[in-house]
Amino acid sequence: MATRIKTFLNRIRNSIRVGTGSAPAVTSYNLQFPVLIPLTQIYNKLVQTTNTRMMYRLLKESDPELAGAIDRISKMVRVSYDGVGIRVGQKVVTDEDELNEVLKEFNDQYNIQSYFYTIADQLQTYGDAVYLTEFEDGAGLVKFESLPMEYLTAVETVDQINNMIAQVFTPNIYVLNEGSPTAERQWDSDRVTHFSLNSRASTVYDLLKRYTYGIWSVSPIESLKSTIMWKLVLKINDIMLRQHLVPRQHHKNDLSAFNPMNFPGETVEARFTAAQAAATKYINTYKTTVATPMKEVDKSVITGMDVEISYLEPQHVTYVDPNNLVKQINQSIWAAIAPIETAVTGRGERSYASELVVSSYSILVAETLGDIIRDEMLEIVKKHIRLKYPGKYDEDLDKLQMGIQLVLGIERGERIRQGAVMSASGALTADEFRAMVGLPPLTDEQKEEIAEKAMGPGRTGQFDRTMDDMRSDFVNRREPGGDPAHPDTPQSRRDRQQT
Repeated sequence: MATRIKTFLNRIRNSIRVGTGSAPAVTSYNLQFPVLIPLTQIYNKLVQTTNTRMMYRLLKESDPELAGAIDRISKMVRVSYDGVGIRVGQKVVTDEDELNEVLKEFNDQYNIQSYFYTIADQLQTYGDAVYLTEFEDGAGLVKFESLPMEYLTAVETVDQINNMIAQVFTPNIYVLNEGSPTAERQWDSDRVTHFSLNSRASTVYDLLKRYTYGIWSVSPIESLKSTIMWKLVLKINDIMLRQHLVPRQHHKNDLSAFNPMNFPGETVEARFTAAQAAATKYINTYKTTVATPMKEVDKSVITGMDVEISYLEPQHVTYVDPNNLVKQINQSIWAAIAPIETAVTGRGERSYASELVVSSYSILVAETLGDIIRDEMLEIVKKHIRLKYPGKYDEDLDKLQMGIQLVLGIERGERIRQGAVMSASGALTADEFRAMVGLPPLTDEQKEEIAEKAMGPGRTGQFDRTMDDMRSDFVNRREPGGDPAHPDTPQSRRDRQQT
């Protein structure tokens, strides 16, 4: 009998959780950790969605490193936009100032620079960006709106719409919400502008799982799907484990007073039931009056001498810290999107010289995206002018250019030095030199001001002397014997004395 009573009391202790800091295991039905709620929601969406483009967006929204990398490159593309104007060195047939005013008006009306950021973001997320582009005679461009990539498809003919086994090789018709009886819309290809990373030879299965070739680009996020999902699972598991490993209060209560033999009942089971009910009531009262208030700061409680309160801490837990693994996953993100890690996280592990080399590659990536956007945008500008001013500027449209050049502070000084040498040697004109360092061509007023300064005392002579020095230095460095007027010396050869 004593053994049965002891077993019963142990069962009561195990069935009633007194520790206020304990938490049950996380399930899809009983989520106890609030910090896991957004992560679990994102994870469930990623698992349940069958729309690949929606998955790309969700992956970007769920991962701060991926979102930051795309944002930094997009901002670099936005800054690389250098305006639209007449190509340097070209002479226009019509009034140059009037044409520049038309271009400035268009640029201000549509804020082209902001589109460079938006389209670059879409290209890095989806691989493509499609805009509804509508023109009217006498007005030019009247609508330039982004179409939602998550619900957009393209087909060759109307017969291919809703045809799951069709193969599409030419995007003649763009379809929004294909298959919806009420929301489906169609546009011919000449009414849209399609920006694409590299669609020329890409095989992509569209939203209806149709085979397409040479229409859509593969998203840069496609190669990151498994790694970012892995990173998300690492976060969820790490949070769950750390929540279970926190120290917990352990309240030991003496339950010997609830011996079933002390309770009335005609059978042993009746006595056990009565004892369990009394013990449960006691524990619940203790939990409300003692255990719960102890969670509050500066709260005093009173217990009997038979109550022992201690802390349970996890011991000998073997756990693989995910931080190094997460760091490796983040390296995959930098490899796919190609930003400067320092620009995204604010910290880096490379030397200053290495950062300069990496930044040059990141600039190349941003300028490449800018080139893709520039080619389509420039065609829109030309068509706008052609329809709004029919026949007036047609001969000069081929002389227009949309500048794309990203000159960051770390590169500007080096470009200025290179441009100065090339200008002094006659390889560059003044406007070409200014374009090289990211500056617009000189205005007539600026040219007059520079001419006045050049005619001042000493300026011309100093300039000629500088050109002489550069030519002589070049000759002394490149040709044996050099210039008789400037004999070769150990100093000019940059020789070092051997000791």
